[in-house]
Amino acid sequence: MWHNNTTVNRAKDLAKEIAAILGYEVVIKSFPPATRIELISGTKRLILHQDARESKRMTIMGGFPDGYNRYVVGYKQPSIGVSLSRSAASIARDIQRRLLGTYEQLLGEVMAVMDEKTKNAQTMREIGHDLASRISGSSVREWDEHSADIRTPHGDVISIRPNGSARVTITTDNIEFLRDLADLINKHFS
Repeated sequence: MWHNNTTVNRAKDLAKEIAAILGYEVVIKSFPPATRIELISGTKRLILHQDARESKRMTIMGGFPDGYNRYVVGYKQPSIGVSLSRSAASIARDIQRRLLGTYEQLLGEVMAVMDEKTKNAQTMREIGHDLASRISGSSVREWDEHSADIRTPHGDVISIRPNGSARVTITTDNIEFLRDLADLINKHFS
C-alpha cells in the first residue's frame, strides 16, 4: 500500500511504464489514505508496495490467487526491492531477471495444489450429497461451493469442509446403512 502522494504518483507512473514493457495491465485501487497498485497478466499478479522502512523504495511481490492460503501452506510469495529513482525499463529488466522465473514456477505449483484441493473438496461434497440421498429424511445445508453439512433424522451431522476433509459422527444400529456407507467410501476412494 502507498500512503505518500508524491511516491504514489511516481509509483503509478512507473507501474504504467513497466506494465507496457512487460505486457501487463495496471490496476490501481484507492482505499484512502492508501493506494494499492497491481500489474496483472492472466493469472499472474505483481503487487507493488511502498517499502515500509524507506519511502523511496518499493517492493514488487508475486501475488497468488485469492484464498490460496486456505489451500496451500508453506509457499512464500517471492518479492524484490527496487528504488523509485530507477527507470521503468531498468525495473522491468530486474522483474524479469530476479522475480518472474521463481514467481511463475511457484504460481504453477500453487495453482496445481489449489486445483487438486478444489477437486478433492468437490469430490467430498459429491460424496456428501450421495450419502444424503441414501439416508431417508436427511437434509443438506450448503455453506459455499465446497462445504456442506448433512443432518440425519437422528441428529447425526456429517460435515464436509473446503480443505477436503470430512468429520463424521454417526450413531446408528442400522447395519445396512453402514454397509452402504462402506460401499460409498470404497467407490470414491479405491
